[in-house]
Amino acid sequence: LARLLQAREWEGTLPYLDQRRLENLEEALSAEQTNFRFNIRRNDTGILIYSNLEGSAALEDHVHAVKQTELTVAQNSGEADYDYKIWDSGRGYYLLNVVLPDGTVQLFLPEDVEQAAYYGYTFDGDDAWDYDEAKDSRVTQSVLALEYGVADPLIVRDEFWSGQQDFQSYVRYLPLVAVLALVLERGYAACPDMTALSRRLAELYGADLGVDLSNAGTDRVLSADICGIKDRYALNGENLTDAYADIVFGTIFDPYLVDGVFDAEAVRIETETQARRLEAEFNSKRLYCVRQARRKFFGDSPAGIELGGYPGELVNVTPASLKAEYDRILASATIDVMVQGADEARVADLLLQKLQNVQRTPQPFAAPMGMAPTPLRHFKEEIPGLTQAKLCMLFTAGENTNPPSVSILRVAMSVLGGSATSRLFRNVREKQSLCYYCGSAAQRATGVMMIDSGVEPGKEMQAEAAILAEWEGLKNGPITQEEVDDCRRGLLSGMDALGDSLAALESWYYGQITRGEPLYPPEYGKVLTSAVTLDEVRQTLQSYSYSVCYAVTAKPGTQGKGGAEDVQ
Repeated sequence: LARLLQAREWEGTLPYLDQRRLENLEEALSAEQTNFRFNIRRNDTGILIYSNLEGSAALEDHVHAVKQTELTVAQNSGEADYDYKIWDSGRGYYLLNVVLPDGTVQLFLPEDVEQAAYYGYTFDGDDAWDYDEAKDSRVTQSVLALEYGVADPLIVRDEFWSGQQDFQSYVRYLPLVAVLALVLERGYAACPDMTALSRRLAELYGADLGVDLSNAGTDRVLSADICGIKDRYALNGENLTDAYADIVFGTIFDPYLVDGVFDAEAVRIETETQARRLEAEFNSKRLYCVRQARRKFFGDSPAGIELGGYPGELVNVTPASLKAEYDRILASATIDVMVQGADEARVADLLLQKLQNVQRTPQPFAAPMGMAPTPLRHFKEEIPGLTQAKLCMLFTAGENTNPPSVSILRVAMSVLGGSATSRLFRNVREKQSLCYYCGSAAQRATGVMMIDSGVEPGKEMQAEAAILAEWEGLKNGPITQEEVDDCRRGLLSGMDALGDSLAALESWYYGQITRGEPLYPPEYGKVLTSAVTLDEVRQTLQSYSYSVCYAVTAKPGTQGKGGAEDVQ
């Protein structure tokens, strides 16, 4: 819209198709069609060119927050594409030939620098010419200021309205799911309280039951698992497989209910437990800093809502609302059952029996998403008494529908900051002593790369600059095969150790399930990791752009003087 408006001002009129396009844009961006509000101004004078607000209304009075950026529009851009240079071997430099607006060609030598500058060219003092379109008299440029935001409240059902509905849906159900996991772990219909459940687990040679909530990209995973000895080690020949399946399937499919809803006392206790967990986030400054950065980075995207939601939404958790959420999950969630060391066929039969009377329309996992690149935003929060500041830097790979493989991401993160031989560990932490810790991680499903570190208060900017220098060095400088192989060895060693833990193997295979990949063992993961090249590492790191920096540091004059009372 801005480009067409500027073109109309320069040309007086627009060609027919451009005029129709302008009219369509004006209609689509009218206040009646969108919640998006904006002003287009001259950047040098501030004069208003166009707005979809009525009359002289102020933008800040109609939107949640005002954002600003500038746009440079050029007329006759690309004129230099027709210019050409000819190498003069006798003189040892390039002869510049500029195509003028009337179609004639003018020759320039190094001594003609004043005339060449009129067309945006400068001689480099050696043998070549440099070009700057902003200084080319053949090109007319206009710098526009764009001010924009989203209406508050929303009045039109558009993509902003839909996004808000999705966000609010996540906000409402995540606290319910978090409390549900805690309530389910207390017992099920056959063992209705924690005492009965503990007694039953003790009878099974100290079997262990866990109900947890975790992330898989923008999806949430509610899991119930049980671990115990194999059938063949039972002293009296008990069928432990059936007993384990009865408990874990009972936990998920036969919860303990009172009058058709969850037990009110259990819901009250676990809601208070979840409230304490959410409030405790502030006590871990590293976790707090990371989550604050993620909230700024993801904004209103559901990916920015942490696992347990927000404390204020816990008021909506009741025995009835928890049962309704349980029913929704049971009907729509994808169910995967992983069996290790037990009779798989028997477990499958028991599962099918539980599912016989359940009406289900399971939904697939969400596709990978990403946040669009934005101008860098810095945030700083001062807290009295901190002895160690926290720095969290978030980068986005954009809306990439085909992100790098997990193997490539693992190697790239290990080289950058995920191992003791990484650039960040060796150079920023060890050589420069700028960080107590400094590590990197990437999430394929959301396209985000994170670097978080603990630094001395007051040295946040210095640490940030050093971290960015290492990232830039890997993007554009040399990467040796030796350093990649050093980092790769740590990954391969970790894969060798996966077989030592049932939980680690479960995580390994379930990650492949959530990504929609064919299942492969850690041995093949080693093959894929060994095949990652230097170019793939570099290209992956080049794909990220720096978006958000969040610092939590000591309030001036209070460094190292804190205590619990100061933090409060």
